[in-house]
Amino acid sequence: MPRATLIRELGRVGGQIAALPDLVAGPALQLCHDLKRKTTVRRHFGAEAKAGGEADKLAIFLLYQPAALPASVRMTCQDLAAQGYAVMVVANGGLQEQARLLLLPHIWQLIERPNFGYDFGGLREGIMQIAEQGLVPRDVLLLNDSIWLIGHESDLISRLEAQPCAGLIRNRKARDEQNPAHPGFVESYVLHLDAKVLKAPAHLRFWQRLRLSNLKRRIIQRGEKGFSRAMGAAGIGPVALADRVGFLKLINGLGAEELRKTLLYAAYIDPVRQAENARLLAREAEGEWRADVQRHIAATTAAIRFNASFIYPVVQHMGLHFLKKNRDPIFVAMRAAYLAAVAAGDLPAPKAEILAEIRLHDSVGKSGAGKGGAHG
Repeated sequence: MPRATLIRELGRVGGQIAALPDLVAGPALQLCHDLKRKTTVRRHFGAEAKAGGEADKLAIFLLYQPAALPASVRMTCQDLAAQGYAVMVVANGGLQEQARLLLLPHIWQLIERPNFGYDFGGLREGIMQIAEQGLVPRDVLLLNDSIWLIGHESDLISRLEAQPCAGLIRNRKARDEQNPAHPGFVESYVLHLDAKVLKAPAHLRFWQRLRLSNLKRRIIQRGEKGFSRAMGAAGIGPVALADRVGFLKLINGLGAEELRKTLLYAAYIDPVRQAENARLLAREAEGEWRADVQRHIAATTAAIRFNASFIYPVVQHMGLHFLKKNRDPIFVAMRAAYLAAVAAGDLPAPKAEILAEIRLHDSVGKSGAGKGGAHG
């Protein structure tokens, strides 16, 4: 067995062994958490209008912000309100008093809860609040602060609203793209549900049966991936606005100048791919150049997700106006490429406060400033 494979398998087995206590303690911790909700979950009303009518729209915005409140959080709440959403913020671990005071003028409700169950623990709380408060919204938007929304007048939310159950990107292995038995999953940092999906038995069962965990890997399996499995099995979604197949179709239709910009603002963690990028940029755009670029992009995205590797066409041509805050090296490189494109005028700049946060985010390393820590 190759050494890399052996190390990977040992890590997998070690992770399974480390997770064994959660199998025993997890259900008891969740039961204890639910029994204590009346005393540990706090609700505050903000200054924005109440939701609850049949025609209303409700956003459940999950935060993990134990320090000062980033300006982008407040601005996201304002943008959602401008699009007709009453904003219910669910704060894992609660908020500092100053952050609470800054946020309440811009939202409808603030729910502060213990940081149990990561994102899906907080989203589950929001879904429970909808039921307990007797709300009947027409649209529900689930989102968290692990991303920045970067478009001034983006139609991202309205495109989601056009689908009963939808997210932004389908995460699927390249080898499974032609196999309907392996649909992958829709990433959960933004999800839209209409009233029919919200009331669907399969949707209600998912949240009722969801077993929370403070093990990130386990809650991703049960929550993010489990949501796609459950909704898919019921035939109600979720669909995604983008996937790798659609991305490559777009790439194959781009002209030479746009392909050059795609390469110029690419992100890599593989030095071999990066060297190939440099060689392609050094060549004249003639002969087999365009086909070689397309092959390079297809091969790169077979290993690394397309929205991290090639941010320029994702924003400029697919209209996916968001950036992930994830600190993995590929996302650090992606944000550097995005900032370079903005500086050159090849991508529109976001609002000044958000641009400043993006610039600061990777300069502070692992100190945690600005990190969507509810997301690990």
